[in-house]
Amino acid sequence: MWPISVSHNKHYSVESLYYHPQTIKSVIQRISKLRDIDTNEMYSSLCSALMPIFEANKTRFVARLIERKVKEKVSTGLPNWQQIEQGGFEYTVRTDELFSIEMSKINEFIQSENLTMLISRYPIRETQIVSNIVKSLGLKSKDDYEQTVRKMLNEDANESNKIKALIQPITVLLDA
Repeated sequence: MWPISVSHNKHYSVESLYYHPQTIKSVIQRISKLRDIDTNEMYSSLCSALMPIFEANKTRFVARLIERKVKEKVSTGLPNWQQIEQGGFEYTVRTDELFSIEMSKINEFIQSENLTMLISRYPIRETQIVSNIVKSLGLKSKDDYEQTVRKMLNEDANESNKIKALIQPITVLLDA
């Protein structure tokens, strides 16, 4: 699995596509064809159930995102041989301000129950979020859920296009 670049701050990893609210809503729609459920109520209940998990893990989420941003920034800011030859190259990274800014963002996302930003931006696989989504939808396992998503994307061009739109411009390049 390869991380999706955070320089655009769109998606932390592939899980952010599988568990994107748009994808979850589409899976709920599919489930509703088999079971008598209120799709809006199910989604709302799911969102509410996930917020305490985000709250409990927010410090770690923020630290992991800042870690990734710092690694990306450092790797692109390394000196080349000419700069090293000239000497005097110095590189400093202050994480305290980045951490504070990101902590404000995650608090805002949790307060507003912005599941799109929370799932897209933070490493959800490291918590109980995925298992809670799967359980809330009445599915057996993470693999069962992800297989359901893949099947849906293979069978429904509209749903497939929605996912492709989330990862623009890479899909345009792949389709070229």
